[in-house]
Amino acid sequence: AWGSHRDYPQENFFGLGPESNRDDRSDYAIRTNHFGGRAGVRPVEHLLVGAGMEYLEPRLGAGQNDRYPDVPVLFPPSEVPGIDSRSDFIRSAAFVEVDYREPINAKKGGWYRFDFSHYEDRTTDQFTFNRFDGDIRQFFGFLAGRRVIALRLAASTSDTEARQTMPFFFMPTLGGNETLRGFREYRFRAPHAILAQAEYRWEIWSGLDGALFYDAGKVADQ
Repeated sequence: AWGSHRDYPQENFFGLGPESNRDDRSDYAIRTNHFGGRAGVRPVEHLLVGAGMEYLEPRLGAGQNDRYPDVPVLFPPSEVPGIDSRSDFIRSAAFVEVDYREPINAKKGGWYRFDFSHYEDRTTDQFTFNRFDGDIRQFFGFLAGRRVIALRLAASTSDTEARQTMPFFFMPTLGGNETLRGFREYRFRAPHAILAQAEYRWEIWSGLDGALFYDAGKVADQ
């Protein structure tokens, strides 16, 4: 179980879809209260199955980075669904996770997770949607674990009912240290996204590794 208050005063926004323009960088602030819980069971070793529920109160405002304009200055509200939202949400979720990495900083094995989430707009009945996320990671070690090839494939997709829209701040993003390294965080954003990564890691000496990596990904409106 958890409760938190998260305050992000200057989040990047470049527009939605794969054709977003780097020159359209703007920012916004988002503050969110979270309350929720999650439970799982292990029917067999390495397999975790569970579900959870969360209450979210996101509130958006003007970004605090004076170097960039606020989102509404560059984008009309019709192009940024949820930018003026005051909706509260209940997120109900189910997940399946398989984890047989050895060790957790993996030299071999795999980690696979699949999440289904239903976001219900409890305030305005405009932003109810479903989201599915899958993340598959596989590790191949050799030379006594001093060399590792790490592969990852992740995808996210969503659907909405008639007259409903997915808020932009709940859409999957690409960019930053965890996804498309070399692009700014949240550089690409849309209702659907796919990511592939490959790494070659080697032990320089105990406690220090090096890595070569290649990332590829794309967001999509449909």
